Amino acid sequence: IMNEDHHMVIEEYLEGMNDWNDYLVNAKKQYGVDMSILTEEYDKEQRDYYLKSSHYVQLDGDTVLAPPSVVKTLDLAVCTLEDAKGVGETEFLFDIESSEGGAKGDKIDGFAGWFTVDFQSRTDEVGKEFGAKITNPVHFSSSPEIGDTHWGQQ
Repeated sequence: IMNEDHHMVIEEYLEGMNDWNDYLVNAKKQYGVDMSILTEEYDKEQRDYYLKSSHYVQLDGDTVLAPPSVVKTLDLAVCTLEDAKGVGETEFLFDIESSEGGAKGDKIDGFAGWFTVDFQSRTDEVGKEFGAKITNPVHFSSSPEIGDTHWGQQ
């Protein structure tokens, strides 16, 4: 959960709709064509893109208001393509940690997602049989606490 003023996405949506309205006026004026019948579909397309899909951002650690929740775990040694498809319904609860004196307003502007992956040897029965023996474990993360990465957060 993040608490920064990320109004850019809403502004881009509104700007797109303003551009559309300008286009409608110009099409009617220059060509005598009324394109307004497409406005509802155009608006839906813009809403789906700007307001209902993920967007790349680079968050700072202090923008996170609650501890992360795991929404999917994959064991790459044994998972199938079907296992990797999407994220199922996940139940999670969180308490919002108030910023110092409520200075940021503790307003929720969205949810952020990132990945964390550990490459290490498995010690369970499946891992002993199928897993690689890794002598130098590796940890990758695109968490805001890690700092800037080329992955960012979605």
